[in-house]
Amino acid sequence: MMKYHIRSLAIILSLVMIFSVASVGCRSNDDSSTTSTVSSKTERKKKIIVIKKKRESSASSSTSSSSDSQNTVDNNQQGNNNPNNNQTVTEKIPVAVNKTFAPLTSGGDLLLLENPDRGFRTEIVWDVTEAMQASDMDKYFDDKFSIYVNSYQEPCKLALAYVYLTKYNRSASIPAEGIAAIEKFFEKCKAKKIKLMLRFCYCTSFLKLDENADERTIIRHIKQLAPVVKKYSPVIHTISCGFVGSFGEWAYAYQQPSVNYKTVMSNIVKYLSAPNKLYFSIRMPKYKNLFDKTDPIYKMISYNNDAMFGEQSNSGWESEGYQLGSAEWTQVMNEGAYTPQDGEMFTNQNMIETNRKPSGLQVILETAHHRHTSMSSWHGYYEASANSTSVMHAWKREVITPELLEKNHIVYAPSWFKDNNGKSVTRNAFEFIRDHLGYKVEAQKLSVAGESKAGSKINISMSLKNYGMSVGFNLVSGFAILDDEYRVVSHVKAGDPTSWYSHSPDSITDTNVPEYSISAQMNLPNKCGRYYLAFYLKNTLNDMARLSNQIEVCDGFNLIHEFTI
Repeated sequence: MMKYHIRSLAIILSLVMIFSVASVGCRSNDDSSTTSTVSSKTERKKKIIVIKKKRESSASSSTSSSSDSQNTVDNNQQGNNNPNNNQTVTEKIPVAVNKTFAPLTSGGDLLLLENPDRGFRTEIVWDVTEAMQASDMDKYFDDKFSIYVNSYQEPCKLALAYVYLTKYNRSASIPAEGIAAIEKFFEKCKAKKIKLMLRFCYCTSFLKLDENADERTIIRHIKQLAPVVKKYSPVIHTISCGFVGSFGEWAYAYQQPSVNYKTVMSNIVKYLSAPNKLYFSIRMPKYKNLFDKTDPIYKMISYNNDAMFGEQSNSGWESEGYQLGSAEWTQVMNEGAYTPQDGEMFTNQNMIETNRKPSGLQVILETAHHRHTSMSSWHGYYEASANSTSVMHAWKREVITPELLEKNHIVYAPSWFKDNNGKSVTRNAFEFIRDHLGYKVEAQKLSVAGESKAGSKINISMSLKNYGMSVGFNLVSGFAILDDEYRVVSHVKAGDPTSWYSHSPDSITDTNVPEYSISAQMNLPNKCGRYYLAFYLKNTLNDMARLSNQIEVCDGFNLIHEFTI
């Protein structure tokens, strides 16, 4: 136990000044408000120096039985009564922590919009030749981000990137300057911590089919792009279709000259996906079915429906099996849990002109039953033709109730419909889709056992639930110990976010939400003092995710317990 020997009033005053700096990046949500409260290091420091009382747990329903903090107070008080007693206390103090965590309630979900690799996503469209010819390439990309990312009213951490190679559709290789432009784009995304659904393409329109490349050129470019994709794989969420058809969407009617789809897919997976542990996202089930289910390639193929609900309202639309109740629809539903799924609707103007305006409930049913990790909000919400009367804005006026969700076998977080006082609140379809796409991980209980002694081992066990439509693809999780300056002292991986399903991956009617337990053993620091036990959930860019709980968060770490050695 650390003991402090105060020599003079001057020292005390200087320490108070030093410790009066607010903690940057440390947030709490004890009132579930949409505005995070910045925690002050002053209070923590004073408690460490003066040690007047035990700090309250940040978990609102803590049942901790730990005696370490109380013993810290008692022993320091005894030491202060004896000015000659300046020895570090080395007695073994048992740790027995058992606490539960309060979930975020209505409004608190806004704190989760910064979580990576999930949610509503945008798109970024740019041309390699245009970037090369720009007088200022940095400005060229900044302008693109201004259009497609910075225009968002809410944070957006995912983007479908259309990278056009149009000028090189007849060239054996992409010039070095073009590769440099692609790397510049990746660097921009890395700095902004935006993950990409990466789509290389040639044809810019249904009316310009001569812009398509032939199969030989496509494969050459795939091989040429492999090193740069590998170099920047942490920036990539999935490899999304690409190379074939208008906009790289793989609509076979818009690919000339014809290609062997299985051959192209095999090369994309071989050179771009598999070496980097990235899923290859394809629009239609029929392309995935070109491979046997035992083929490793089959398991790496996910789905992205580029025409959500065009299939439900226009019998002439070439939907290729996305009709509700079809064998293909059922296939996506059965396989959706195991790979990241994405989708987008038609443009807002097209949906209005053709009366393709799906309700919020219709979209909830498709995204939930197909286990969507993400969905485009560019179409129907942020694009130029969208306004307050757009399709997705209408979902904000569509009330969603627990009863309606239960009737349709949709998993939801019960606290999402409550305020901090436990009172029911009205929620809408837009909010539900926004907050439940991908993962929504909520801590349940924490247990810590061991001895509060420098260098000793502690055993950690935490249970959690996931109320999201999908799991945490591209994420790793674990525990960390932070010192009182929030610096990481040690950390250990624990748990597998890709296995935390909100309900049975093989059934949409079974809506029982399982509770998962993760555990780890850690060594306590050798230096006495105040520390924090934290849980982390992060992606390949080290972008951290927040738990759906009323707990303090600092620099992305979820602070689940505070203790003293």
